[in-house]
Amino acid sequence: MDPQAALDAPRLCVEATGGAVGLQEPASRHSSGVVLLLEDGIPDEVAEELRRKGHAVRGPVCGEGRLVFGKGQVIQRRAVPSPPGAEGPRAVLWAGSDGRADGAALGW
Repeated sequence: MDPQAALDAPRLCVEATGGAVGLQEPASRHSSGVVLLLEDGIPDEVAEELRRKGHAVRGPVCGEGRLVFGKGQVIQRRAVPSPPGAEGPRAVLWAGSDGRADGAALGW
């Protein structure tokens, strides 16, 4: 993925039961004591398969609840082919900014 596609992709978060997102079920209900939070955009089939494998799953998480997934800005330096007749390798900066929060990715 390029930086913007990676930041835009739906995320998951491993959260302790009874954690910061207001989960009310006791940790003893699940042997692992954790719940997988799935962001809006992860297919329902993925959630169902995780449940079938014994995981506690909550989702889709949307709106302000998405803050649990964090945020970021990415700048990647990528080598690119030099034009004909040019000497040595060259690089470009490729950036992405997370739409879950305010911010910008800047490079020079």
